[in-house]
Amino acid sequence: MTYNYLIARLRARKANLFQKKEYEDIIASNSLSQMKDFLRVSSYGPLIEAASTRFDNSEEVILYALKQDTLKLFKFLWEHTPKGEEQAMKFLFSKWEIYNLKVILRGIHKGVHADVLKEKLIPAGEFTERRLNDLAVQEDLVSVVRYLTTAGSPYGRGLESCIGHFLRTGHFRDLEIDLDRFSYSYFQSHINKWSTTGKATQDLIRLKIDIVNILTLMKNIGEVHADAQHTTIKPKVREEQFIEGGGRLKKERFLELLRMTSLDDLLRKLSDSLRDPKFSEFLLDADPDDLILTEERFEDFIERILFRNALQDPHGFYFVASFLYLKMREVKNLRFILSSIKYKINFEEVRLHLFYPLIDSDKRSA
Repeated sequence: MTYNYLIARLRARKANLFQKKEYEDIIASNSLSQMKDFLRVSSYGPLIEAASTRFDNSEEVILYALKQDTLKLFKFLWEHTPKGEEQAMKFLFSKWEIYNLKVILRGIHKGVHADVLKEKLIPAGEFTERRLNDLAVQEDLVSVVRYLTTAGSPYGRGLESCIGHFLRTGHFRDLEIDLDRFSYSYFQSHINKWSTTGKATQDLIRLKIDIVNILTLMKNIGEVHADAQHTTIKPKVREEQFIEGGGRLKKERFLELLRMTSLDDLLRKLSDSLRDPKFSEFLLDADPDDLILTEERFEDFIERILFRNALQDPHGFYFVASFLYLKMREVKNLRFILSSIKYKINFEEVRLHLFYPLIDSDKRSA
């Protein structure tokens, strides 16, 4: 089967994505009530109306509408995935599947009540609302793994291989890294490398692995002191932080760069060693003093690559992936604007941290 039906439906939705002028108008809102009224006459209108019957508070109305819009999109994409393309679509959803698992594992480990956990979960991919509810009420982490394994989830097999180490050490960060590593390894081994969609998906997987490894390097800078040995982290722990399978950053280079003590120097050396002009240019422009913004800029970098490829191949996987990233960017932007209005953040400050959308006539490359 082809993506024709799915893409035809997504094209109609893409036409409703907010552009720069609309964002500027929303940013200029003096209150959340005005923002709500703006969204009421947009494609979010029906959901704003439905939310208004449940909530009196404008913030709750907007957040509920944004979440429901996201869930409807996820459900639509999952249910209309062409036959034979399921693994590629599952990889697109793996970001939220992994997010759900981490929330559940961390929450159960800390004794968070199931009802509180459920509020933080996002039904996506294999994790339907029913499955998430079942997972949230498990007694302990072993029960979560058992449930996933019984349900036939690949994540059950992945967690089986690393849950023992976590129970012995209590290092939750190691468990999260192991889960990320399993996810990328699983999709690299289960997606057909020779089909058009498979090649596109494998390229995206390698890019995301590279980004995870680079962010690990950047986050570790603060943990490495400038002493004679430049070593405050055991080499074994450092080595285990690396995720295999990327296309640009090799393990040997990763281990060398982990000894860096300056983010500026790290970004320069990364730029020199990656042998990818566009990636190198991006790294040189990154803000070493704002890792959160840098992570968002990495997402924008991926978005631009997908957007460019979707223009070249508008009838397949790249279009679907590009639309999903564009839509999620819109939701992030709107949530950020909501917070800025609520906390009265300066208009110009908001504009600096907003990622404006790409449009079909945009010739900027990734």
